[in-house]
Amino acid sequence: MRQVLQSYRTGEVKVDNVPAPALRSGAVLVANRFSLISAGTERMKVETGKMSLLGKARARPDLVKKVLKTLRTEGLGAAYRKVSARLEAPSPLGYSCAGEVIAVGSEVEGIQVGDRVACAGAEHAHHAEIVCVPQNLVVPIPDGVPYEHAAFTTVGAIALHGVRQASPQLGDSVVVIGLGLVGLLTVQLLKAAGARVFGIDVNSARCELAQQLGADRVALRSDDVVGLIRDFTHGCGADIVMLSAGGSTNDPIELAGEVARDRGKVVVVGLLKMDVPQRLYYEKELTVLLSRSYGPGRYDPVYEEMGIDYPIGYVRWTERENMREFLRLLAEGKVQVEPLITHRYPIERAAEAYNLLTSPEGGKVIGALIEYPQQTQVARRVPSRKPAAPKQAKVKLGVIGAGNFATGTLLPILQGIADVELVGVCTARGYTAKGVADKFGFQFAASDPSEIFDNPDINAVLIATRHDTHAPYAIRAMQAGKPAFLEKPLAITFEQLAEVERVYQETGGRVLVGYNRRFSPFVRQIAEHFKNRTEPLSMLYRVNAGPLEQGHWMRATPEGGSRVVSEGCHFIDVMMFLANALPKRVCAAHLRSYEPDTAQLVIEFEDGSIGVLYYLTTGDPSVPKEYLEVHGAGRSAILRDFRELELVAGGKKTVHKSLGQDKGHKNELQAFVEAVKTGSEMPIPLEWAIANTRITLEAVGGDERVDKTAR
Repeated sequence: MRQVLQSYRTGEVKVDNVPAPALRSGAVLVANRFSLISAGTERMKVETGKMSLLGKARARPDLVKKVLKTLRTEGLGAAYRKVSARLEAPSPLGYSCAGEVIAVGSEVEGIQVGDRVACAGAEHAHHAEIVCVPQNLVVPIPDGVPYEHAAFTTVGAIALHGVRQASPQLGDSVVVIGLGLVGLLTVQLLKAAGARVFGIDVNSARCELAQQLGADRVALRSDDVVGLIRDFTHGCGADIVMLSAGGSTNDPIELAGEVARDRGKVVVVGLLKMDVPQRLYYEKELTVLLSRSYGPGRYDPVYEEMGIDYPIGYVRWTERENMREFLRLLAEGKVQVEPLITHRYPIERAAEAYNLLTSPEGGKVIGALIEYPQQTQVARRVPSRKPAAPKQAKVKLGVIGAGNFATGTLLPILQGIADVELVGVCTARGYTAKGVADKFGFQFAASDPSEIFDNPDINAVLIATRHDTHAPYAIRAMQAGKPAFLEKPLAITFEQLAEVERVYQETGGRVLVGYNRRFSPFVRQIAEHFKNRTEPLSMLYRVNAGPLEQGHWMRATPEGGSRVVSEGCHFIDVMMFLANALPKRVCAAHLRSYEPDTAQLVIEFEDGSIGVLYYLTTGDPSVPKEYLEVHGAGRSAILRDFRELELVAGGKKTVHKSLGQDKGHKNELQAFVEAVKTGSEMPIPLEWAIANTRITLEAVGGDERVDKTAR
C-alpha cells in the first residue's frame, strides 16, 4: 500500500510502498477514502525536519534532554546510536482521516466490517491507504456526511474541545485570533453555541471566509483591532479570547491581554509562543486556559491504546465523544467544511501538497485533502528498495520488531557479521519495517510474522518486539524449527512461561534469551577471578534504573509487565552465571504504594550462594546505573557501571578501566550466530532462562500486572 512518510533527517516527504499494518486486538483496519492535511501542524513538522541538527535541537529541547540523559547514563556510543536511529526512521504524517472498515480486531464492540468511520490519532490515522486505529479513536459517520467532510473530524474535535474549555455563554463576545483551519471551525462552533464572534487574521481572504461562515465582525491584524473590539463589546472588552494562531511571535498572547475584559478568559488552542505579559494579565486577573488537543483521553494510553473508556458520570466529553458530536453538527449543517477545502491531491501526488505548504504560497492552503482509490490491495510484504547482494551466509536471519534497541544496537552488529544475511524484517506498523529494510539491506519488509516464521529461506529468527509477545513468538519459532534470539524477558506471566516450557519439552526448540551482560568482558573477568572457588558467593547488584514517564508503554499498558521481570532478569542472570547455579528461592519487598518498580530481591542459589538485587527507580539520576559486588573464597570484585572493574585477592587490588561500556551485546550475538551455524547448544540453556523468569515472576507475584490466575 502507499503511505506518506517524512525523513526526519532531511525533512523530505515522499509516498512509499509499504506493508499494510497488522490488525491488533482492540483496533480496526480502515481503508482510507480521504485524509486531511492539518496545514499548521504538518507544515511545522516538515519545516522542523528540514532544519540542521542544531535547528532541530532548538526546536525540540525535550528530545535534547533525553539524549543528554542517555549520554550521562549509557555513554556517547549509545547516545549516538539512539539519535541516528531516530533520524533514520521514517516518520508518518497525518492524524485525521475517514474510510471504510475492512477488518475488526478482537475485543472491539459496536464496529463492523463495511462501516463508514472517521479516525483520529497522530499515532494511527495517517495518510495511508490502510490504517489500524484503536476503537476509542474511531466513530461512525452519519448518513449524508461524505467521506471528504468526515475527514475533518479530528481537527473539528480539536476546535470543539477548545470551545468547551472556553465555556461560552449565550451572547458572550469571543475574539478568535488566527483564522486558519482550526480558527475557522472555532468560529462556526462558537456561533452554534450562541456567541458573538470577532475574528482576526493577517490574511484578508481568511477574514472574508470567516465572515461568510458566520463571524459577526472581522479585522486584519494591521487594523486598529483594539479599538474595533472595544466598539464590538460596547467598551467592555472580550469575554473570551481564543488563540488558534501559531508561530514564534508573542503578539497573539499580548493582543489577547489587551482586548480581554476584566477577569476574562484566554484559551490557547494553537501552538504559539507564550511569554505572558504578567502585569497586564495580573491587573485584569485574566484566566488562561490551555486546550489539550481533542479532549479527555488524549495522550492516555489506557484510554487510547487499551480502549478503556472513562465513566460518563465523571467525563462527559471524551475525545471520541467530541469527534461524534462534531460529525453530528456536520450532518445537521451547523458546521460547514466544504468552503474550507482549498486543495485535493490523489495519494500518489501527496508530496506536492507538502511542497506547497512550505512554499511562499503555503498561506493559501486551508483544508488540503488526500484522496485514495476505492479498491486497495492489502499486501503484508513488499520488497526492499535497496536489498543487499545475497550472501553465501549460513545464517539467513528474519527479524520481528524493529524499535530503537534493535535498530540502534542489534542490527548494526549483525550487519557486520560475515556469516549473517538479513533476509526479512517484520513490524506491526509496516512502514517501520520498510524503513529498516531499506536502511540495513533486508530483502523484504513485512507486517505479518508468518512471512518470517513460514519462510523457507529463513533459518534463524531475532525477536525484539514488546514484552507481551515474546513468549508467543518464542513458541512459534520452536514450532517452526527455527533457532531464535529472543530479547528479554522470556515471558511476563506464569501462564506464558508454562506454555513456553511445554513447547520446549515437546520440540527441543533452540532459543537464546538476550541476557547480554554475562557476555561482557568485565563479567567474564569476574568469573575468571572466582573460577577455583569451593565456597558459595555473596553478591549485591544495585540498579539505579530511574522512573519511566507516566505514559511509557512499559508502565501504562500490559505490554511491558513488571520492570523487575522485564529488566531485573538481566541482573539475576549475571548472578546465576557467576554462581554457576540455578536460583532456588526468592524473598522480595516492594515500594508498592509509592513506586511499584522499586524492589529488593534476596535470592538463594542451589550451590548455597546468595544474591541481592536492589532495583530502584527513586534514586538520583546522577548516580551510575549499575553497581555489582561479588565476594567469596577470600576474594572480592566490584564492577562500577561497566566502566571500572576492581579485583581484590590476597590483599592486592587490580583495577581495569574502560572508556566505553561493553555490556556484551556483540559477543552474545556472535555466540548465537555460531550456535546456529554449527547446530550446537545455545550458550545459555533455555532451562536457565525458564528458571530465571520463574524466580522474577515469584518475586513480583503480588503485582497486579502479573496474571495471578495463571499460577
